[in-house]
Amino acid sequence: MIEHFLMELPDVGLWYHLKLNKGELTIEAEKFRTDLSDKKLAKKIRKHMKDRIGIDCNVVIRDDIPRTFGKATRVFN
Repeated sequence: MIEHFLMELPDVGLWYHLKLNKGELTIEAEKFRTDLSDKKLAKKIRKHMKDRIGIDCNVVIRDDIPRTFGKATRVFN
């Protein structure tokens, strides 16, 4: 479900990680064809997740999320 709502944002690329630590969600995402700054995109993602599914989360914009071939590992704890 989180992936579905994250992919609704055209500024977010296909590479992302969801990290859960002690009940706190952090989304690490890459930009995709956007002029938004990292700070503005992170704010947009946080607001979108809060509005769509009521989840407060941390967001980190990264340019170096490892590429995987085959089934991608996206959720970490």
